[in-house]
Amino acid sequence: MSSTKKATPSGIVTTEANERVIPASRRADGSLRKERRVRQGFVPQEDIIRYKNKFVAEREPDPTPTVEPPKTKAQKKNAKRNAKKKDGVKVAEEEKESEMPANEIDQEIVNLQDKVSNITISSEDTQRFSDSTVITIEQLEATAKKIKALEKKIRQIERIKEKEARGEYYIDFFQGKFAMSRFVRTSKFRHVFGTAAKYENCFDNVKVSANAWDTNLVKVNSIFVAINWNAGGGGAFAVIPHKNVGKISDGIPLYRGHTAPVLDTDFATFNDYVIASGSEDSKVMIWNIPEELGEPESPDIEPVAKLNGHGRKVGHVLFHPVADNVLASTSADLTVKLWDIEKGQEKQTLQGFVDFIQSISWNYNGSLLATTCRDKKLRIFDVRSGNVIKEAASHQGIKGSRVVWLGDTERMVTTGFSKMSDRQLFLWDSSNLDKPLKSIMVDTSSGVLMPFYDNDLKILDGNIRYYEFENDELFYLTEYKSSEPQRGMAFLPKRSVNVSECEIDRAYKVSSNTIEPISFVVPRRSDAFQSDLFPPTFSGEPALSADEYFSGKNAKPKTISLEHGFQAKGKKEFVSSAPKEEENVVPTPKTEKEYQDAYHQLRQENDDLRNQLAQRDVTIRALTIQLEQLKAGSS
Repeated sequence: MSSTKKATPSGIVTTEANERVIPASRRADGSLRKERRVRQGFVPQEDIIRYKNKFVAEREPDPTPTVEPPKTKAQKKNAKRNAKKKDGVKVAEEEKESEMPANEIDQEIVNLQDKVSNITISSEDTQRFSDSTVITIEQLEATAKKIKALEKKIRQIERIKEKEARGEYYIDFFQGKFAMSRFVRTSKFRHVFGTAAKYENCFDNVKVSANAWDTNLVKVNSIFVAINWNAGGGGAFAVIPHKNVGKISDGIPLYRGHTAPVLDTDFATFNDYVIASGSEDSKVMIWNIPEELGEPESPDIEPVAKLNGHGRKVGHVLFHPVADNVLASTSADLTVKLWDIEKGQEKQTLQGFVDFIQSISWNYNGSLLATTCRDKKLRIFDVRSGNVIKEAASHQGIKGSRVVWLGDTERMVTTGFSKMSDRQLFLWDSSNLDKPLKSIMVDTSSGVLMPFYDNDLKILDGNIRYYEFENDELFYLTEYKSSEPQRGMAFLPKRSVNVSECEIDRAYKVSSNTIEPISFVVPRRSDAFQSDLFPPTFSGEPALSADEYFSGKNAKPKTISLEHGFQAKGKKEFVSSAPKEEENVVPTPKTEKEYQDAYHQLRQENDDLRNQLAQRDVTIRALTIQLEQLKAGSS
């Protein structure tokens, strides 16, 4: 064999005679492979210089030697096994760190914060660092890592405390440690679910009012459902018995006493056959409901009393929860009026609003009235004195806000919108309105949240999301979802639900042309009466008369047990002693002279009204200037 001179990376060698050969080698079976000559012009593939532009060259990694990954299957399995072990050790260490005595969490946070705050560099340390080379970059990086680890541990402990406050962690009292496994908060309403009624048990062909005033559109009592009706020729609403489900006749008798659209209705608390209505014609009317709906084409029902006192449209009507025949009404004239509907008298006027009133709610015994207003204020009135006893800034969004009193507690809930149009829920202490006790960001939907509260079960419903109220906390339970949008909603009185099927509530949801009952059930295996689900509830019997209430007396609502069921009472005729409204009947002109006289009379009335309006504008401007001067003088 010729002696070699040099070798290329591909194994080809060049002899002293400048011949290129592949040297002899031994095969795997031990046989000898002879030396082979390489023909002239042959270039091995690995020796070909490939063209690379500068951009590709910049993106290629630095060809520094690295540890090669395992190639065989056994090595890959070992690598995966080792990685799992490392992850398991890391998780175990984190769990071990998080398992600490419950009474030492606050102290641990303080200690860790002290450690972080105590890691400081003084001027002497800076001078020593500059004069010495003992402190290296690696040591400084190690110190920074320790600080980050301590801060991470602080955040971890704070998260544990937050989850424990929300009920997502439980305390093992036997070991005094926080268990890391998440659990569902104990509640008897954990499995509550809503079921919509079948189509044949819904109210169909309902002509829902198209008015945009912010009310619930529907009200329900033990016998009837009332709905604001879309009718021409003035305002109207319909009252439909529960048993008359199915398609509603186009000729249904309506309550047509108003001359403008009806904005709100409310059933009397202690008489299922009496209903009040408020309208854009600035009147409040009281109606007797017939026992039967009546045949199609029956004559419309007439009101038994008309309450005149508001100067503009009446937006809300709400009966008192304790006193008989006491009604509250709100108006766009920025007042709330209290009425004795039996005598037809206005008893009290609540003032102090600077914009439209959006909702009202009585407290448990009816001594206080909470209101929300478009000026973004929450107010609490003592209705007998007429004074505002508490006032606070509430939701800052421009859309509708609602308020509901949480039963026999001093707490209230308001729903509304933030400045960014996020739907909010605030929990308030009525004795201190400096700030909400709890604030919940619900979602970013555009619909107004309608809050309803079940005082017996301490459940708050809002657009069919349920919260359980306990120890000044609102615990989210679940949500009823439907593809059909809702325009309004009302809840059946608790005394009328189906106790034998553990029905705790029943809602009536209004969509475009239907009213759909939705039953909420807590499943129980036993057929016995469930006293924990059905404590004593409102009996429908008044505890005070209107005279006793306005004289200053207070009383709690009367209650009744549902163990033996509830039977709605028969009709009790309501008679009002309110003076009848005198109707000014204008005779129809017949001759040309009468037409001319009527024309000149109407023209004169129009001029008089314009003069009065101009005079009021002048008075308003003068008062505004005086107010500005008083403000400037006081400042």
